[in-house]
Amino acid sequence: MRLFGVGDEGGLEGWLLGRNHHLCAEEQNHNLWAEIRGVFFSGWKFRLCYDEVVFAEGLMRVFFCALTLVIAPFALLAQQIPATDAARHVGENATVCGTIASEHTATSSKGTPTFINLDRPYPSQVFTLLIWGGDRDQVGEVPETGKICAIGVITEYRGSPEIVLRDAKSWYIPK
Repeated sequence: MRLFGVGDEGGLEGWLLGRNHHLCAEEQNHNLWAEIRGVFFSGWKFRLCYDEVVFAEGLMRVFFCALTLVIAPFALLAQQIPATDAARHVGENATVCGTIASEHTATSSKGTPTFINLDRPYPSQVFTLLIWGGDRDQVGEVPETGKICAIGVITEYRGSPEIVLRDAKSWYIPK
């Protein structure tokens, strides 16, 4: 239901807005209610309907969506957990970083798993990266020494925290 048109300088619109803008009323569920920038009046709701506000709101939404898309990948990388603290984060999706201490591929085991132990070698490993034989090509060539970070859900196997690497996006070399 339209109450005032463009250019109504006097009356309620002029008093409330002090400018030359559209003022609209809307009906929702057969109840009329009023609001001007968050101020409620019993029985009615008015809302500003001018193009400048609609354009600015749309532009801000686009800006914040683009900003979120740019920042989100870095937010994941920024929350690095040292391998020594990973046991306290079992069940969480995280980035765990450490130094490669040992690597072993169990060629005679079902699934041909490769175990990359961080910070301390097996059997005193602090954290393990697990690569199943069927995922080896997707994971790519993992270094034998140096620092490495893994991204994924931290699980626990026989009391030791681990992340299963499934593809090349699930690990990286920190700078």
